[in-house]
Amino acid sequence: MTYTPLPPLPNSQKIRQQAIHTLISQLGIAKASIFLGELLWQPTDSLQLKDQLFATETVTSLYETILAQRNAKDPQQIT
Repeated sequence: MTYTPLPPLPNSQKIRQQAIHTLISQLGIAKASIFLGELLWQPTDSLQLKDQLFATETVTSLYETILAQRNAKDPQQIT
């Protein structure tokens, strides 16, 4: 396997804005507000959540998934 440097990470503020916009467009403002309120005020064990979400993944498999999704959006992008 050859090493390919990782591209720079997107701006976290832009990610938050995109996520909120997606929630509102998919759920509507009322349901999105309820969801975000619950999410922000409920205690969360982020390490447990990470283990649940990515239990079967490796760094390599996640990287390959990210590249595949990025290439599906923009096949001309250099990785």
